Amino acid sequence: MIAVESGIYWWEIGIAAMVVTTSLASATLTMAAVSQWTGGWRVAALLPLLLLLLWVALILLSRWLNPGSHQLWTIEIFSWSMLNLIYLVAVMTAKRRFNKAEQ
Repeated sequence: MIAVESGIYWWEIGIAAMVVTTSLASATLTMAAVSQWTGGWRVAALLPLLLLLLWVALILLSRWLNPGSHQLWTIEIFSWSMLNLIYLVAVMTAKRRFNKAEQ
């Protein structure tokens, strides 16, 4: 019984580490785009961070009002990071194509 419990504990730590690592990598990619791009492209890169800020505020407010809400908030943040990566790849691809068309 102890081995099963310790196995679950390590599984939870592994999942949490994966969620944190992926979320940080996604946010880092977004911050790199914000710092290197100008104009409308910078705004396009800022949108996911603004969405994340609003979502985290919603999660915190919901948890403060009802501690039982957003029990799977880590999955919500992980979902943001995955959608953010897809979004940024699409924006980077569009930016590259527009830059090539201008040249």
